[in-house]
Amino acid sequence: YYPQILNGTNEIADLSQDNILTISSDTFRNLTFRKLILPSSIIRLKKQAFAYSKIDEIVVPSASMVEENLFYCNYNLKKVVLPNNLRALPDSTFSSCINLCQVDLGSHLERIGSFAFEGCQNLREISLPKTVMLIEDMAFADCGVQKIEVPNITCINGTAFDGTELKYVYKGESVVYSATK
Repeated sequence: YYPQILNGTNEIADLSQDNILTISSDTFRNLTFRKLILPSSIIRLKKQAFAYSKIDEIVVPSASMVEENLFYCNYNLKKVVLPNNLRALPDSTFSSCINLCQVDLGSHLERIGSFAFEGCQNLREISLPKTVMLIEDMAFADCGVQKIEVPNITCINGTAFDGTELKYVYKGESVVYSATK
């Protein structure tokens, strides 16, 4: 299978021309790539598909079903591009991705799950698509986020930003979240 063949080459693993529908749990565990480009045929990414891998950048052009802990403890991960058809970021999606600093969340994301960005110490700012309505508890806990834009948010659960230096979250001129220290 492709991941094992390309492992450790420190090259770009371009699977964009392949017809893969699902990436199974632990498929990329402990594998090393500089960049991974998935095919647009992807429908489902199972839990921990990229957990504990050593991939610097991942491009996911399509996937409507994404499971929890997807990138868990990928310490090398710096940049991710997620698909426009993704509606929810499951719990612990990027948990403990300490070097993550850039995420493109696509244009139709509606919900950010609990612990989604927990421990992402190098993620300093993030722009949420205008479709995001809900940020769950601890979504950005112990994260380096200092600036966040929330154009149309309707609900930020109380502990969404626990352990961050973020003091306020604004929606236009209105404060929609205030840290309680």
